[in-house]
Amino acid sequence: RNDTIVITATLKAKDFIEDYQKKVRRFPLAMNATLTDLGNQTKTLIKKEIKNEWNIKDKDLNKNFKLVKSFSTSPKRIQFYGIGRGIGIRVFAAKVSSKPVKTDSGKYRYVIKAKIKKSGSQELISGAFGLRGKNKSILARKTTERFPLRKVYGPGLAVMFNDDIKNKAITFVKFKFPIIFDNKVKFFYD
Repeated sequence: RNDTIVITATLKAKDFIEDYQKKVRRFPLAMNATLTDLGNQTKTLIKKEIKNEWNIKDKDLNKNFKLVKSFSTSPKRIQFYGIGRGIGIRVFAAKVSSKPVKTDSGKYRYVIKAKIKKSGSQELISGAFGLRGKNKSILARKTTERFPLRKVYGPGLAVMFNDDIKNKAITFVKFKFPIIFDNKVKFFYD
């Protein structure tokens, strides 16, 4: 009887080792799938939070917001990047004032108004003017001369991605990672 028990134990250990090796081979698949899903869900959460606070459309946010997943490095990670130094002010519902406004120099001029935050009021951008046609940029003069011109930028993604949104994203990742990873492990191992 002892021989039978030993043989059975050996077979069970052999099955366990083979099963473990299969799982080890599938572990990177489960981890990569988890990072992909978690990255996409976190990106959606961050975009929703930014759009709740700032007056920006989804298509303009997508142009400046990138998600990069790094599977080859250790530790595996997800990174979010803001591209560019700032987002053009025209994105923030910029328009020319309907009536001339008294500027800092005491003259009455048409100015550009932009509502940057949803909760705030419209901000006046003195000295700026809009172009018509394909390039609907808002420009301002660098000096008192006619040229050179500079494009007027609003806040960049780094400013929009403030500590409050960052903390919500971290809390979301800590909460969702075990759930998503458990589902992926079950999917790849069963």
